Amino acid sequence: MEDEELIDCECHGKSLPAMVCEHLIVHQDQPAGFIENSNVPENLQAWCNACEALYNIEESLTEKFIAFNNMSIVCSKCYQDIKRKNLIAL
Repeated sequence: MEDEELIDCECHGKSLPAMVCEHLIVHQDQPAGFIENSNVPENLQAWCNACEALYNIEESLTEKFIAFNNMSIVCSKCYQDIKRKNLIAL
């Protein structure tokens, strides 16, 4: 794996990058839901239930959706931590 493909995380060191919506990063009292947007292990992307609802209304990555979503880059280990904290049991 090329070093330039990795990001340097304060908590986890060098790791693959991942993308999540800002709602999954901010502290919250309850899980926000976790919708993964890719089945490719090297392409980790996710957003919360609120983003999923707006995406379904907008039907695409509109300017309104992108502004609401405000994607952020995190390391793949942080991504897994965020996923564990935000999964909602059915």
